[in-house]
Amino acid sequence: RLLGAVWNGPTVLRSVLGVGRFRHPVRLARHYLLRTCPPGLYVETRSGLRIHLSGDEDDVSTLLVVFGRRDYGKIPRNAICIDVGAHLGSFSLYAVSSGAAAVYSDEPDPVLYKTLLRNVEDNSLGSQIFACQAAVVGAEASTVIFYPEGNASGHVAPLPGDNRGISVKALTLTGIVEGNHLEKVDVLKLDCEGSEYDIVFGTPPEIWRRIERVRLEYHFGRADELKKHFNLLGYRLAFRTEQKGRNGQVGVLGFDRAASAIERRSSH
Repeated sequence: RLLGAVWNGPTVLRSVLGVGRFRHPVRLARHYLLRTCPPGLYVETRSGLRIHLSGDEDDVSTLLVVFGRRDYGKIPRNAICIDVGAHLGSFSLYAVSSGAAAVYSDEPDPVLYKTLLRNVEDNSLGSQIFACQAAVVGAEASTVIFYPEGNASGHVAPLPGDNRGISVKALTLTGIVEGNHLEKVDVLKLDCEGSEYDIVFGTPPEIWRRIERVRLEYHFGRADELKKHFNLLGYRLAFRTEQKGRNGQVGVLGFDRAASAIERRSSH
């Protein structure tokens, strides 16, 4: 862990500095560095949010990625957001605390979904965060097999492989957008452990034309493939970060719809 912290020094430093947005920052920094959870399995932000944890060793790190380092960028005021792979609800809570009007949050893991619901209910955010236990996929399906492989490694498999998998409700991005009558989505966040490719390539252009910003975690080193695809859809690359030591296999890409594309859409 010490060697990893040295190798990823700038990232670790940004995370540690981000603890200032929480109450008891020194204590939280210690939990982050030791990869432990605070007693009671909750933390509180200085803005008053109470965020429950699942007990996994990476829970604090996940919170600091979103609230501390702000890896997904700024959220516009009154934004409409979609949170795919909502986890504990970190991004959903961050978006609402930044002024978002509504967040549609989907999480297939039953333990994490239960924690997500608790965070929504305990912070009285049920009128702004609409949580659903579902896996978002690229093609229409009623259910899929989901493998809860730990806190942030659960993934969808097309066919059952063994008895570790569970059947969960499946949704497409098209279904979320059209089912909720969303004419415009300000921010789409995708963190779904490899399923991002099926979702991105399986969603038709007419849905992407409603989405202004995309923030996605990519896997398997296919960042250039995603950049090319989003460029053809009328987006520009806003930022890119990579996890050191992963040889470019994992990182975060941010895409914003190009101004010219927005203007063309407005003219119609």
